[in-house]
Amino acid sequence: MLMAYFDESCGKGFTVICGWIAAVDEWDNFEVDWKLFLINYDVPYFHMKEFAQSTGPFAKWKATPNFRKRFLRDAWDIIRSRTRGGFACYVQDVLFNRINRSYRLREKFPSHYALVGRECIRWAHDYARDIREEVRCIFDDGGPNKNELLGSVNIEPQLPNPTFEPSRDIPDRKRGIRKGVVQIQAADFLAYEVRKYIVDHPLIRSGRRLPRSPLWMFGQRRPDTKFFNEQRFVDHCHEFGIEKRIANC
Repeated sequence: MLMAYFDESCGKGFTVICGWIAAVDEWDNFEVDWKLFLINYDVPYFHMKEFAQSTGPFAKWKATPNFRKRFLRDAWDIIRSRTRGGFACYVQDVLFNRINRSYRLREKFPSHYALVGRECIRWAHDYARDIREEVRCIFDDGGPNKNELLGSVNIEPQLPNPTFEPSRDIPDRKRGIRKGVVQIQAADFLAYEVRKYIVDHPLIRSGRRLPRSPLWMFGQRRPDTKFFNEQRFVDHCHEFGIEKRIANC
């Protein structure tokens, strides 16, 4: 049995969902390593946005750049050693809306999150099928449009429903505390870094954008990517039998 954990980054005109896949026993080892890593650095959880902005439990490291670099390097070492593969899927809102003006895209995929999330689930199941394994997909519970993602997996060819869990402990009126799933924290790390690569750091060299150092750390085991351009969107519409809109006369 394989498990795939995903987290999203939405806003500023884009949606990106990223995740990692590994066997259950590999994830068990990841959980041990990750919790020891958090204890070693005396933080209760990993949250990349808080870390990047030096807020919450990471505020104490604001003036210690070398310490922060070591923290990221240690986090990457655990992810790299305990996962089998990663995936990043991205779509621009403006392109989604442009294609929707020509095709009945939103009738099939009501939101960007539903479309990108389904692609992540399909990637995980294709990965598992190739090695004759089964897979379960878990998404961060804080994502938008969860019901629309659940609806998208019922589109033919159908995919199994994902489940949703919090990435860290949160209070719950009925259950007291919902225990966080630390594996999602690794997906949060990747989603944030891909977001920075796409939006915030468009450094150009020989026509290519340069990723930040954490993505370089992963080396040859960098995640698979699926970034939707216009042609890929059109191919997607044809694959799922999404009809063209009738032009107004």
